[in-house]
Amino acid sequence: PQKIGIRAYTGPNYYSQAVVAAKEAIKLKKNAKAVMITGTPGYSAAEDRKNGFLDTIKKEAPEFKMLDIQTGDWKREDTQRVMSDFITKYGDQIELVYTHDDNMTVGAINALKAAGYTADKRPFVASIGGMADGLPAVKEGWSDFTCQQSPILDSQLSINTAVDIINGKQAEAYKEYFMDTPVIDKSNVQKVIDMHLWD
Repeated sequence: PQKIGIRAYTGPNYYSQAVVAAKEAIKLKKNAKAVMITGTPGYSAAEDRKNGFLDTIKKEAPEFKMLDIQTGDWKREDTQRVMSDFITKYGDQIELVYTHDDNMTVGAINALKAAGYTADKRPFVASIGGMADGLPAVKEGWSDFTCQQSPILDSQLSINTAVDIINGKQAEAYKEYFMDTPVIDKSNVQKVIDMHLWD
């Protein structure tokens, strides 16, 4: 009999992305005082990118302190406002900023710039997405890293998975296929920019 319905999920594992981000943040400063700006609460990507980060620092760097967590609702302007409030409230206590995607990261960076921080003298900035706006931030020294999430690679994975299912290569009724989301930092950002993944 023909199998119908949802057969597979393809794309990023949001929780794993946050684990990678947390481990990278711990490398930057194991006992950092940090703030987190999340996506829209209740949205799976936002919840997983929050919990994966918090679970990892709790396990691997208990001296890492989260000063505050607020939502930026995936919006650059909202994130800039939240970050400005964080700066007013915590000032130079903030040693690391973690946002749930690069669009929000740019908003946080804009708030840092408006407050007088420079690329050489600022909190560490950690992000996810490897997006068109996030890559220049890494290259210019305003963001320490982001985690790659390419729409092209995502599309290729979904198409290849669909073809495999049609050709009978998936025995399971349902299976998840997660794409790689490696760290992008100063050492490899130009290589990723040259791939034109967001063009």
